[in-house]
Amino acid sequence: MQVSRNAQLIGKRYELGDRIGVGGMGAVYRAHDLLTGQYVALKRVISEGDLGDMNESFRLALTQEFKLMASFHHPYIIEVIDYGFDESRLPYYTMELLENTQTIIEATHNKPIITKLTYLLQLLQALMYLHRRGVLHRDLKPANVLVVDNRVHVLDFGLSIMRDRTSTTDNNQGVAGTVAYLAPEVLKGSPATEVSDLYAVGIIAYEMFKGEHPFPQTDIGTLINNVLFKVPDISQLDVNYDIGAFIERLLMKDPDDRFANAGEAINALKYAIDEPIELDSSATRDSFLLAARLVGRDKELGQLALALADATEGKGSAWLIGGESGVGKSRLIDELRTLALVDGALAMRGQSNIEGRAPYQLWRNIFRWLGLIGELDAIDAGLIKLLVPDIVSLPPYHLEAASELESTKVQSRLLDALERMIRSLGRPVVIMLEDLHWASSENISLFASLSQLANQLPLLLIASFRDDERPDLPTLLPNATHLKLNRLTEMHIAELSQAMLGEAGTKAQVVHLLQRETEGNVFFLIEVVRVLAEEAGNLEEIGRTTLPQSVFAGGIQQVIRRRLDNLPADMHDTLALVAVIGREVDVALLRVIMPMVDIDNFLNECANAAILEVVDGEWRFTHDKLRDGVLERIPKRDLIQLHRQVAEGLEKLYGITENAAKLAYHWGIVGDPIKEEYYTTLAGEQALRSGAYQEAVLFFERALKLITPKTQAIKESELRRVYLQHRKADAYLGFGAYTQARQLYQESLQIAEKFELPEGIASSLFALGNVEHVRGLYEAARKFYQRSLEIYQQLDKPSEVVKVLNSLGSVAYDMGDDKLAKDLYQQSLNLSREVGGQWGMAGTSGKLDTVTVKRIDEAHLKRRELIDRLMHASQSEDKTHVAKIYEELGQLSYDLGEYDEAIQALNKAQIDYKAMGDHAGIINTYQQLGKVFMEQRNYGVAHANFIMGLKIANDNDLTDKIFAMLIHLARLHVAQTRLTDALQLVSFMAHAPNLPDVMEDEVEQFTFDLQARIPEDIAQASWEQGKQKSQDTILLDILGE
Repeated sequence: MQVSRNAQLIGKRYELGDRIGVGGMGAVYRAHDLLTGQYVALKRVISEGDLGDMNESFRLALTQEFKLMASFHHPYIIEVIDYGFDESRLPYYTMELLENTQTIIEATHNKPIITKLTYLLQLLQALMYLHRRGVLHRDLKPANVLVVDNRVHVLDFGLSIMRDRTSTTDNNQGVAGTVAYLAPEVLKGSPATEVSDLYAVGIIAYEMFKGEHPFPQTDIGTLINNVLFKVPDISQLDVNYDIGAFIERLLMKDPDDRFANAGEAINALKYAIDEPIELDSSATRDSFLLAARLVGRDKELGQLALALADATEGKGSAWLIGGESGVGKSRLIDELRTLALVDGALAMRGQSNIEGRAPYQLWRNIFRWLGLIGELDAIDAGLIKLLVPDIVSLPPYHLEAASELESTKVQSRLLDALERMIRSLGRPVVIMLEDLHWASSENISLFASLSQLANQLPLLLIASFRDDERPDLPTLLPNATHLKLNRLTEMHIAELSQAMLGEAGTKAQVVHLLQRETEGNVFFLIEVVRVLAEEAGNLEEIGRTTLPQSVFAGGIQQVIRRRLDNLPADMHDTLALVAVIGREVDVALLRVIMPMVDIDNFLNECANAAILEVVDGEWRFTHDKLRDGVLERIPKRDLIQLHRQVAEGLEKLYGITENAAKLAYHWGIVGDPIKEEYYTTLAGEQALRSGAYQEAVLFFERALKLITPKTQAIKESELRRVYLQHRKADAYLGFGAYTQARQLYQESLQIAEKFELPEGIASSLFALGNVEHVRGLYEAARKFYQRSLEIYQQLDKPSEVVKVLNSLGSVAYDMGDDKLAKDLYQQSLNLSREVGGQWGMAGTSGKLDTVTVKRIDEAHLKRRELIDRLMHASQSEDKTHVAKIYEELGQLSYDLGEYDEAIQALNKAQIDYKAMGDHAGIINTYQQLGKVFMEQRNYGVAHANFIMGLKIANDNDLTDKIFAMLIHLARLHVAQTRLTDALQLVSFMAHAPNLPDVMEDEVEQFTFDLQARIPEDIAQASWEQGKQKSQDTILLDILGE
């Protein structure tokens, strides 16, 4: 979508239009949402000039306000769509754009009394919702209560404050809000309360019925005096006695004389109204039920918040949030989105569905962002347009070339485009995908691929799924941390009950009923409250009448007892074993451990008792609470024996590797430190190999605790400790924790030296050298490597010597000693050939032309060295060096025929070149990408890359690059059997006066080759046509295609 040249873009999404309002806390603008094509109201909370006044406490308060606003879902409160901090860290939020609005006073002018009362009730319902959420408005006035289509919209919470932060001892709160609507006690300096908001409602009500404010506002001093001491004349209002008394009570000078809360005020007004008005519609009821304060998820939200903080530091992660239907997965994601936006992250959300799934359905909303802010080439843009036909931010260009892509290339390009976008934004990105259990394979595959990159990106990648429908997803996505949501506890049920029902929800009988009926499933809780509300008349009446004994037949706890007791007594021992095995029943393992038991009959009996069930062909407990109930009944001595049986059965039935973590757990319960340490180490190795670095750290930490002289000889145990500390340090390196890794290697060195373990000393020195090398401390790295080399040479360990020589060569190169680097690389290569190893000459760079790739195996070694250099170049933030290494990696992969790897490396190089504005580098990557796609016979994509490179070269008058691109386009013509087009282009270059000298031989040879393949008369005509064309004509012809 084309953005106006002079338009101001907020949050990379909103194009600011006309200002439509100004308030004490900022201005409101009409804005165009480029992502959706819709128009919204955007409020910039403060001006850039006020940025310096945003101290820490103000930022914290503002953050809380934004969290609250985003969570409001009520028919009479304006909807906050999005919010955050823009590129200048200025806060903003967007709201639904209300057209043709009137203030509540304007909307009720000359209207019937019943209309005024209806709007007044709507205002009170909105206020009751806010107060129940712990929010005081503090700035209620007619301008903040708008009416559209016969519905009130309460807005502008810029001066709201959490009730929990307000206290009578707060002396710094100050006077806020419009004076004409402030309660007397607030003017005297007391903190705002719920009843001070109700006073503002009273003033608005008076003004609605009288047509004017109760006090003149011409003089601020007189106004304040009247608010403090003068009683409004209610007799002036054209209302009946009861309504007059209602307004009078709202306007009492003493806050204790007013209604205690909005709910009480609603009941009083309901009593005073002669005509019936619906007070608790399904919409308002659901606003309390569905948008209640998040409870019971502090731990899970804390974990995700920490992951968000890590993502902000560039150490991203992927998460799977699993749980049964209705347990609260979407609600948790909503809360995380709020945190992400406040922290300045860009939050994106996708949704899967079970009906009519289109390709990449789950990712379509994320691809919309690619169209808006992604670094897309022509083919990428066409691909996104194909997948998201209704995208508003991309024109329908290059669809044909995109449609030619093979399916494997589609996912590769999508992954590269996502990675480029995330890296280029300069802010963390949160991608939230819901209902992954319904997603098709290409959606899951893309999630898996991106999750593999997450720990290298400022990315928090999250997917929710029903683990009872797709329990295999955590296995399919090993790079994502599995976060399972269980049902709420009774304490959290009570909190949620109060959030939904107010005071009525705190009553013991209500909480007990909810606990008994729902067992903490949030969806069930809401359904129970909805049923109770329907029976009682409204939410406020729940608990005031006799509650039913049951809403749903039976409660979870009752079901547990009944199910367990219904199972024959002689099967309880088998059931205990099943519970120890886990939630899912391993039938094969059960048969091995209990060969004399009729397992099929046992399973059938458990199914009949509703204790076990079959899901997707697998047996499992119907509910975790059932398994917990079984485990609670097992005596401790029996429990240890059962864990031993399970561990021994696993060892007998399965290979030890795939069950290492399970075996570590069971042997840990048994209390066998030798076996627990063995399997824990294996589990750590598995986690390390799979990229689950944090899990690996935990495994190795546990294994280290189990290494004692009691379990092994002292020297043997210390050598083992050195090994485990190395592996733990390797895990820390996996997510960039160099300080922790260095400390562990240093401790290992001390242990090895203490117990005179030469191999341990050498390996520790080498590891320390690696850490210092990555950190750019080359002299320190060289010393560590040199000491390690000497020990390995004494121990006659040639394979280790090869590695150290290679590393010494890399250090020498980085220190600028190219001659020494080449010599060390050559030593490494020669020794590698002697011992048949994979290490050898790997040192090369664009500046070190004397070191060249002579053989394929040397090319692979060269790539290893480039990757090593890339690691420490990335740490130094030298984008020029990083880009050149990526470009070289791309060229090397192209030479080896590894085209996917070449594309990825060249795209990364291009990102950095674009960030630096290095036009020559950008053109080089387009040229190389074009060559790769030509080799893949993907001619449409190749053409697009050559055109992009040519355009940039022409725009920047880079003559040598222009001709380089032209000759590649000519070769592309040949590949497409467009020989005459190729010859015309070559003829132009041959006659061009500014053809670079270095290209003359190449153009001449190309001419001979083409003339040999084209009939003489046709060749002559093409040659003459090219000869007559100027450079401007040629470029116009090509770039205008």
